[in-house]
Amino acid sequence: MWPYNQLSQRSALPEVFAMRGAEWAKYIIAVGALCGLSASLIGALFPLPRMLYAMASDGLIFKFLAKVHPKTEIPVIATALSGALAAFLALIFDLEALVEMMSIGTLLAYTIVALCVLLLRYQPGSIGIVKGEENIFETSNENAEDETANEDTRLTVESNGPTLQTARLAAIGIYCNVAIYFFISILLIWGGDAILKGRAWAIVLVCLLGILLVTFIVLLVRQPQNKTPLPFKVPCVPAIPLFSIFINTFLILKLNYLTWIRFAVWMAIGLSIYLFYGLRHSVEGKRQQEQEGYVPLEQIEGKGDQEKDSEPSETKN
Repeated sequence: MWPYNQLSQRSALPEVFAMRGAEWAKYIIAVGALCGLSASLIGALFPLPRMLYAMASDGLIFKFLAKVHPKTEIPVIATALSGALAAFLALIFDLEALVEMMSIGTLLAYTIVALCVLLLRYQPGSIGIVKGEENIFETSNENAEDETANEDTRLTVESNGPTLQTARLAAIGIYCNVAIYFFISILLIWGGDAILKGRAWAIVLVCLLGILLVTFIVLLVRQPQNKTPLPFKVPCVPAIPLFSIFINTFLILKLNYLTWIRFAVWMAIGLSIYLFYGLRHSVEGKRQQEQEGYVPLEQIEGKGDQEKDSEPSETKN
């Protein structure tokens, strides 16, 4: 419609219609863009207070964020706080910085998901919801025979499946592959010209990283995978998760260094809240400790003090 180098970078689509004589279309497109951005912002802000509410209910973050209004039944404090924080960030940061912050968070989340898929696939034991366990509580003879057959099949699968030793070897291969992807991405981003020009040091690094990558991929492929019949399993493991980790790592390293600094500060704040508050106040964590039979030392000492205080005065004397 128009030479691209003559268009404005911020509003190319509305202006190109104005340059072609459709001045009225410029305003329609601008209004439509504002409506689309507003809907996208509302859609992004809507689940955030609910996530804060869920985390505060468990005790991972401050409990006052889980307070629900008795009439509207919404987490008012979490909604107001998240909206104010989003508005403040939009005020002090440029749009490009916010987009890159969103990108690094999304890419890191996808990387962690792909990494967890790999780790779980090579872990021994049952993972997730297993198929065919809907009638687990029925006690008829036919069901008992079916359960016996299923147990025999499961034992056969587990005997041919992963062990703790193979899981450790797979974890070593996975983590080494992630580290190699990191160095390969650095070499491709900042040493791509040297590779194209045939510099000796670049060629040596490419060959060395390639040999290490093939070695650890072969180590990972030779380990047995978990054959538990799940309702859904990622296909082509380990190819798809490894490829996903490489692409995400490459894209993360392509971002601006200032984005890394902002992300590091944000992660430091979040980890500080988790380590100094959430780790001690998590309801789920306390429930797991009770199931494992672990009782904190502070609780034992507190019970001992209460027993001493509750003793009769004659016994104390």
